[in-house]
Amino acid sequence: MHKSYLLVFISMNLLSNFGYAQENYWQPEFINSHNIKSISKFKDVSSASEKELILKIDYDFNGKELQRWQKEDAAIYLTINAYDQEGRLLKSTRLYQNLVLADSRLDTIQFSEFLYPNDSMQERISWTPDQPKSEADHYVFSLKKIAEIRSRNYFGEPTYDQQGVLIEDRWGFQQREVSGCITSTTGDLFHRRFNYDKFGQKVSETWFKNEKFFRSISYFKNHQGMPLYEVITELDADSKRVKTSTYSFVIE
Repeated sequence: MHKSYLLVFISMNLLSNFGYAQENYWQPEFINSHNIKSISKFKDVSSASEKELILKIDYDFNGKELQRWQKEDAAIYLTINAYDQEGRLLKSTRLYQNLVLADSRLDTIQFSEFLYPNDSMQERISWTPDQPKSEADHYVFSLKKIAEIRSRNYFGEPTYDQQGVLIEDRWGFQQREVSGCITSTTGDLFHRRFNYDKFGQKVSETWFKNEKFFRSISYFKNHQGMPLYEVITELDADSKRVKTSTYSFVIE
């Protein structure tokens, strides 16, 4: 009998409630052990000298994320964070700009404030510019759960080898069972396999959708484990053609 992947949807809903201010999206694995001011990610376009900035993250001296600028799907997203003296997230502002519209500008789309009623809980208050703060949405989270999700390096259900190294994960479809029998399945099933070098650094991962290949990512790092560039190869489901994109990094 197949396992149900309902758990991943619960986890993803929890992540979405944390919001962008919780730093739960892509985070470099090395910032806690290095003094890094910022990291920029570029997409190589048509020549070695032509690059498109798609991501820039600025950090404070404690490795906390101060600002994240990201270009995605013909839009720009900017998140600005503020912390208290103990390093706890206090405020976060989310801005958005639609690059398709000629007269579009960077506008605020969400405000968030964070309270800590005790040492184990965090309360998030979020509202939009056209919404009175008195009508803001309130969420309460366990700080232990926040830390756990931030440190997670997998989606859905992970699989480890005998040495405790993550070798694959699976997430996706939902199943309905009646008396131990699967009566319906909805959604797609995703599966990733990870490969490492002899030093234990992840060098590539292969993605499958409904057990068919659709993406591979190869990582190239320096001797300190910091990223130099990555190569993503994807299979277009409609044209059946393979597209390769290269991304490079600048660390300050």
